[in-house]
Amino acid sequence: TVTGEITGCTIDGNMSLLHGWDFSYPSHGVELYEGAQGWLVHDNTFTNWQQSGVLCHSADANRKTINNLIYDNEISMPNIQGGRPFAFAHGPAGSGPANASEANKFYRNHCHDFHKGGNLGGVFNEVFYNVFHDVTNSAWRGAQEGDAYALKFNTLATTVCNDNKAYNNVIYNTEEAGIGIT
Repeated sequence: TVTGEITGCTIDGNMSLLHGWDFSYPSHGVELYEGAQGWLVHDNTFTNWQQSGVLCHSADANRKTINNLIYDNEISMPNIQGGRPFAFAHGPAGSGPANASEANKFYRNHCHDFHKGGNLGGVFNEVFYNVFHDVTNSAWRGAQEGDAYALKFNTLATTVCNDNKAYNNVIYNTEEAGIGIT
């Protein structure tokens, strides 16, 4: 069931934060949060968001972010040193129940010129048929804290990452591994 649709939009954070992290800026182009179910986000252009072009997450087990489709978007962060194309998580900073971000799909997107890998957490989420390229480490973080993956399965102790899939993606020109598992 389709709940809503975001299409044909240019969503530009208009940021050019090159040497640090500043929470006074808006963080995400589109935030699908606590109860967002069945949304279609397609044929948009996302540029220069501090954290991510599209975020799916929830901190409330009773209000899952589930069954959202993000596809056919152009996503780049050329002027921001922290941006990533997308994030599927189960709450801000790893808070919230394990399955609060579930069965979301990110596909046929063109993601380029960014500095942090797409974050794949939550459960039963899928990332497929995307093109990821030109991923470089942030100048302000340095290579010792490199995060220039195309995709990152986020399995840290504070984050749940179960039964997620990434397949049939094209990944090239990354300063770290194409796919990172942490």
